[in-house]
Amino acid sequence: MQDFIISAATEDFWIWSGILALLALGLGWGMATLFHRARVIENTPTSKLRSAAQGFVELQGTIRAIPGSTLTAPLSQTPCAWFEYEIEKYVGGKHDRWQTVESDESDAPFLLDDGTGTCLVLPAGASITPSFHAVWYGHSRLPEPGSAPRESTGILSIATFSVGSYRYTEKRLMDGDALFCLGNFHTEPDVTRLRHVSAAVREALRRLKENPEVLLRHFDRNGDGEIDTTEWERARKATVEHVKSRHGVARGANSIDVLARPRMRRRPFILSNIPQTDLTRRLKRNAFLCLAGFLATGPLALYLVIQRLQS
Repeated sequence: MQDFIISAATEDFWIWSGILALLALGLGWGMATLFHRARVIENTPTSKLRSAAQGFVELQGTIRAIPGSTLTAPLSQTPCAWFEYEIEKYVGGKHDRWQTVESDESDAPFLLDDGTGTCLVLPAGASITPSFHAVWYGHSRLPEPGSAPRESTGILSIATFSVGSYRYTEKRLMDGDALFCLGNFHTEPDVTRLRHVSAAVREALRRLKENPEVLLRHFDRNGDGEIDTTEWERARKATVEHVKSRHGVARGANSIDVLARPRMRRRPFILSNIPQTDLTRRLKRNAFLCLAGFLATGPLALYLVIQRLQS
């Protein structure tokens, strides 16, 4: 070590010292982030959708696909609620490595159902721990149909027995999976539903106007054979309420609950198929590993610099 400090070329020495210092900083940042997430999870009470306050919340429930949605994981062609995939190619030569040739992550919304209500989950920007994580190999850029593992597997458990110049990684959240969530909860107008209801109201009012006998029979309160302004307003309100009830729209149902990424960066956005206690334990374990790495690389980088300056 001392010989390297003294004899290494100036450029090489500072490059390696800089890399070591950056590694220490990265490990320190990772440690702080992981400990922070674990502490936030422990200190945030679990809310029910029926009574959840607007703002930063913790929720637990079951994933439900949006009716009519057709999201499919690209590599396995499996219907799912969320996916992330990566295709890598083996590059030989002086430095053997796996090079990413294609990757993508779904940002399509899905529903969370906790038994008291449902909310729309927007997964963009979330730290997601999925229920399914598989890695397999092949000889073409796209995997052969049916080659994807049916069960979730880790890299080590499958790599030993697999060959191929392409490596495929796929992660999925499935309809019916349990989900732990930490994010920003808010209510916003359900634009799609409002459009459908508004169109239906216009159509119902048009038909009502084209049937004056029905209008008179139900809303001509004074019996003068005409519909005045007050009677028409009463007929309009009754029609609107009838259309809303037919479309399943009750009081406050012109809006939709949404869980999304918090605006404050210090507040994490977490979606996990792992139960809360297991997730917290994993975060703390990884944080201690980062701490150990930081304590190993940080002092070493400082030692190298001090010894170089003194030599």
